[in-house]
Order: sequence, then C-alpha cells, then structure tokens
Amino acid sequence: MIQGPVSVAMRVTYPTDKRTATRDLDNCNKVLIDSLEGLAFFNDNLIRILESKKEGIEGQGEVQVCIRSCSESPTREEIHLAYTDLWVGL
Repeated sequence: MIQGPVSVAMRVTYPTDKRTATRDLDNCNKVLIDSLEGLAFFNDNLIRILESKKEGIEGQGEVQVCIRSCSESPTREEIHLAYTDLWVGL
C-alpha cells in the first residue's frame, strides 16, 4: 500500500448490458477509488493525478488500474507517466 501522494490511471470497459452502457465514467471513478482506498493507497485525498478513460462496451466489462507514487506537487514528467499509462500501456 502506498502511503504518500499517488497517481491513478484507470481504463474502464463496460459490460454489454443496456443498463450499464450509459453509465457515467465519473460515477465509476468514485466507486473504484473508494474500493481501492486502504488497499492500494492510504487515503483517496492523497490522489494528485487522476486519469480515466471509458474504453467502450465489450463482454463482461473490465477495469485496468495503474497506481504510482508521485510527488506532492506532480511534475510534468509524473503527469506524462499517468497519461502514458492510460493511453499507451496499462
């Protein structure tokens, strides 16, 4: 578990279900972050960078998450790493 500031990148693929296909990404972010608190990082108030992407709708759905330590005031490089995690290779 990371004790200090963190960067979180999440890629969400929704299941092929008409009810879930229209769900908002921000609501999904909240549920995922709350469920990771105390397991992956100490407290969600330590998140300094949050990147998320709604990938689409497929099968049973999937969530990919990458969490990294970062500084209290993230540098451009740390922000770029979170962006890269999300768009290039989670």
